[in-house]
Amino acid sequence: MHTGRRIFYRFRSFGLPANKIMFSCNEDDNASPGAAKPKEISVADYFAQKYRRLMNPNLNCINAIKGNDNKPNWLPMEVARVSLSLRINDDYLIFHRNFR
Repeated sequence: MHTGRRIFYRFRSFGLPANKIMFSCNEDDNASPGAAKPKEISVADYFAQKYRRLMNPNLNCINAIKGNDNKPNWLPMEVARVSLSLRINDDYLIFHRNFR
């Protein structure tokens, strides 16, 4: 896994492909707030810079929820797995990141 540990999420919805979803990102994660102007980057480009290039950037992303956080958290489908150890309802799916 890219983080060295499993991170569990609840499924919220499907979105656009990873190469179509854009979000604002600071170039330096350690920069102080307001130090650098955030730039627009696609989910596919972000994963290519941070982890590795996606094999299928045209696959839709999953909007996943972690804890009580309501902001969008777009995960490319190829880095998510359905957790088989948990009960899965039609409207409540559990995913975890598995990005190697």
